[in-house]
Amino acid sequence: MFSPDAILETMGWVVSGSPMLFVYVLGIIIAVRRYRRHPRVSTLTLFALVGLLFLSMFMPFVYRVVPQYLATLQAAVGIENAYRILSFVHSSIDAVLFLLLLLAIFSGRNQRLGIKGADGQYLPPDFLTGQEPK
Repeated sequence: MFSPDAILETMGWVVSGSPMLFVYVLGIIIAVRRYRRHPRVSTLTLFALVGLLFLSMFMPFVYRVVPQYLATLQAAVGIENAYRILSFVHSSIDAVLFLLLLLAIFSGRNQRLGIKGADGQYLPPDFLTGQEPK
């Protein structure tokens, strides 16, 4: 199925994208560390970045395997159409994952206005007045 040269060439494609892979891993680490502060944003970011990381590592192998398995369908579909379909699916998945990142960026975070206490937590709104909350 795969010769050692084909595997090395495909791994070369993955390694050539290593700067983006590094950024995805860094983003995953940041999302995990900030989960307590912003759980919804961190969850969306985590799903998007894990998906982008998986897609970046998986797609070079898919593009390498496609010609071997679609050779039998060349007469019916045409190999160029198979690549177009595969490219469309890849772009669609990439767009959905990027949309998750946009949702994480622009989704509403609870902005807490008030005074921070010594422990870094916000004091209740009635702290200065001493009134009981209604």
